[in-house]
Amino acid sequence: MRNIVIVALSVALAAAIVSGFIFYQKYIDTHDALLISENKLSGLQGKVTQMNREIASLQDQLKQNAERLGQLESAKERIAELRNVITEKDQAISECEVTLVSLASWAGEKKYRMRGELTALDHTYQTAVIEVPFSEKKFTIGGSISSGAILKRGGQSARLEDFQVGDRVIVIWESTRGGHVIHSLKVE
Repeated sequence: MRNIVIVALSVALAAAIVSGFIFYQKYIDTHDALLISENKLSGLQGKVTQMNREIASLQDQLKQNAERLGQLESAKERIAELRNVITEKDQAISECEVTLVSLASWAGEKKYRMRGELTALDHTYQTAVIEVPFSEKKFTIGGSISSGAILKRGGQSARLEDFQVGDRVIVIWESTRGGHVIHSLKVE
């Protein structure tokens, strides 16, 4: 009987040792997998940290862009105000120029200088029409471009074809028996 107990205990001990080796191998495999997962996790944490930095940078850029957009909207509103001021300035200058035309005609001078908007062009017949704001009316200068006329756009010599309807111009002209003759046309 004693032999049976010893054999049973030996078998149980052998089974425990074999099981221990099996579980130890599983433990080693699990431990290695855990270490690999921890390495991958630390790599992912580094990427998450980098992404957080990039997100913070993008948020800063968004804030800056929002500020710039606000400045642009403010500038856009200011443009409308400045256009109104320019229109009023042009009207006041035109009134002065019309007054000067009257004074010049009394003094015997024939050429006049005014500011206005180019409202019509005819390249074939080399003619132009300019409307000059005067009080609440418009003074219209329409006539042929003289053969020696000075034509400039942006400070550079130009051809009549370089001008467009809607351009704001300074015109020097004279009144003759045959009508108005334009001696100079410059885009401001």
